Amino acid sequence: MKDIHVQAQKDHILSLCSASPIQALTELVWNALDADAFDVKVDVIQNPLGGVDAIRVTDDGLGVNALQAETSFGNLGGSWKRDADKTPLSGRVLHGSKGKGRFKAFGLGDRVEWRTTMQTEAGLRSFVLTGTARDPNLFTLKDVPTPGPGTGTEVMITEIHGSFGSLLDTSWVVQQLASHFALYLKAYPNVRIYFQGLLVNPVIVQHASHTYHLKSSEGSRAELQVIEWKTKQSRGKIVFCNSEGFALHEVEAAVRPGSGFNYTAYLISPRFAAA
Repeated sequence: MKDIHVQAQKDHILSLCSASPIQALTELVWNALDADAFDVKVDVIQNPLGGVDAIRVTDDGLGVNALQAETSFGNLGGSWKRDADKTPLSGRVLHGSKGKGRFKAFGLGDRVEWRTTMQTEAGLRSFVLTGTARDPNLFTLKDVPTPGPGTGTEVMITEIHGSFGSLLDTSWVVQQLASHFALYLKAYPNVRIYFQGLLVNPVIVQHASHTYHLKSSEGSRAELQVIEWKTKQSRGKIVFCNSEGFALHEVEAAVRPGSGFNYTAYLISPRFAAA
């Protein structure tokens, strides 16, 4: 077993651990997609009383490079994605680059395990990386003697915060995830995301979709995609996206068209740069 210490102040790391349940799940799914996963499955494990015992996110990606864990987990901002813009296997556009997303898992529970299998020159190798919200500066790495059957990662979150009743509303969560990943899933139709066994498919949960091509007086161009959802998700919002369709920032829309119109407007432009 090896200890991996994160090179950052604890109060800064604790600030990265704060996230709503949906935000935390979204970051975990992004991490899987950036690892070249094609299938990502999110499951909420309940106890006999109906509470949430654990949250599990599994993928069939390339796995966490545990052989470089001191770099990938130990250096905040030292993610391998910083020097890359495409996933290594399928060439999909990367979302994250600063190594911060993994800390959002602590917004769901106090203990997180990354059970990962990667391909090495000597064959498959499996590892378990463990961290706790009580000391997010410290992760432990353990080699698993018997490797898994294929590459991929399972993130298991336990010691759950509160009841997280919102995550038990399956249709609502599916729509929230569909809203966030709509443009990505449209760009990469061979990628599948599941929540509680249900496919996150924006087409299923949307009522209509419209695309508008915009041009400013200076000549710069943008695209506005408006998706109207079948059921109410929240107030209408505008999502600012880069040219690849990645959400960079969102704000509440100032338009109040009435409770019968539930939508997300995606404003896509190369002028929006990631912070």
